[in-house]
Amino acid sequence: MKTISLLIIVAITGLFTSQLNAQNMKLKITVGNKEFTATLNDSEAAKELVKLLPMEVSMTEHNGNEKYYNLPNRMPGRAVNPGSVHAGDLMIWSSNTLVLFYAGSRTSYSYINLGKIDNPSGLREAVGRGSVRVKYELHS
Repeated sequence: MKTISLLIIVAITGLFTSQLNAQNMKLKITVGNKEFTATLNDSEAAKELVKLLPMEVSMTEHNGNEKYYNLPNRMPGRAVNPGSVHAGDLMIWSSNTLVLFYAGSRTSYSYINLGKIDNPSGLREAVGRGSVRVKYELHS
């Protein structure tokens, strides 16, 4: 009986760990009735974000190219200046602010890169102007 219990625990742990494997880190991002698929990188910050999922948040407009949401926890990682950002980039600013870029631009800010939307076509139209509700969940 102890062997079976141990095998079940190992199996469950393996399932959870596989969700955090970089090869499986796909997100479904829903804005209104439009769905986008994003691929996360293998960073510790991306793995921490996955632990918060699913989540639906109100993201605030900023700079005419991004929506942001302040996460409840600080994310691990070292922010770097990418020089420019692109539509579909998903990043962390100031260690706890989730940023979804819907348009590209040059930047002097530093971010922790989480990944990007695979095909951001239609993202600008989906997020619109002002605040917007965005749902993040693991892609099945």
